[in-house]
Amino acid sequence: MELFDGRLAAYSDDKIINIYKRSTKIVFSIKSINSIIKWIIQTKDQKLICCSYEITILKLYKDHFETLQIIKNSWTNKIFEIKEFDNNSNLVASQNNYIRIYEISKKSNLYKLKETIRFNENVNNFIYLKNDDYALILDDYFKNIYINIYNLKLHNKKVNLYQIKAKDSGDMCILQNKYLVVSVYLNLILIDIEEEYKVIHVIKTIFGCVNSFCYFKNYTFFSGDDVGDITEWQIIDNKLKKIKEYNNCKEDVNSIIKYNNNSWIAAGSNDGLIKFYETDF
Repeated sequence: MELFDGRLAAYSDDKIINIYKRSTKIVFSIKSINSIIKWIIQTKDQKLICCSYEITILKLYKDHFETLQIIKNSWTNKIFEIKEFDNNSNLVASQNNYIRIYEISKKSNLYKLKETIRFNENVNNFIYLKNDDYALILDDYFKNIYINIYNLKLHNKKVNLYQIKAKDSGDMCILQNKYLVVSVYLNLILIDIEEEYKVIHVIKTIFGCVNSFCYFKNYTFFSGDDVGDITEWQIIDNKLKKIKEYNNCKEDVNSIIKYNNNSWIAAGSNDGLIKFYETDF
C-alpha cells in the first residue's frame, strides 16, 4: 500500500513489513510482527495497522517505528477504518465468524472493543458500501460461499446476493460507487450497487482467486491472482472485459496498488519481490 507521505509499505509471508522510498530502496523494516501479515491499512491520523492473529497498531517515523497498541483476540482477516458522524475513528474487523467494531478512546487514545456481531458462517471478506451497508463473503467451512449485503447498524441481512459451491474466495473492489466486483474461486461476479445490489454478470476464470484488486480510474481496474498474473479489466455495457494480461511470476500476487501519482502499479507476491508496472494508456 502507498502511505500518505509517498512511501510504500509492503508485506509478505516472511512476517516482515518493508518500508520503501519512491526509489524502491528499503528505508527500514518492521520485524516485530509475530505472525503472517494478512492485511495492512493506514489511518487518517497516519497510524499503520497490521492484522493477522492479532491487530498491531504502529506509528511510523522517517526511519523507525513505535508500537502503540496490540489487540490480542482472534485471527483478523481484514480491517477498515470508518469515520463516525462525530468524527471518531472506528475500526471494523472480520475475525472468524464475527465482525468486531473498535473505537478510539478519548482518554487513552487507544482502541477498545465497542461492538461484536456474530454470524453463523465464517466471514472471509467484507467491504463498506453505503449507508451502513456492507458486502460480506461468508463460508460454511469451505463447502459453500455466500455473498450477502448486511446492514451492520441494524444487525440485519438485507439481500442474499449469491451462493456457490466453492472452496475459496478472494478480494472485492468498488468502482465509481456503481459496481462491486467479487472474486470467488474460478469466478468473477459483477454486482450493480445502484440497482439494489443486482448480480448482472458472472464470468468463469482459469485462475483460482483474485487476492487483490486495484481500482485505477473510471471503470478500469487491475487484479492480482493465484497463478501469478496481473490482469487489466474494464466494465463495458455492464459486463467484465479482459483488456491485457501481465505475467508477474509463477506464485501468488498478494497485493496490488496504484503508485507514483497513479502512473504505476506496484505488485507484491510470494516470490518476495515488489514489481512496478508503468500504466500506459
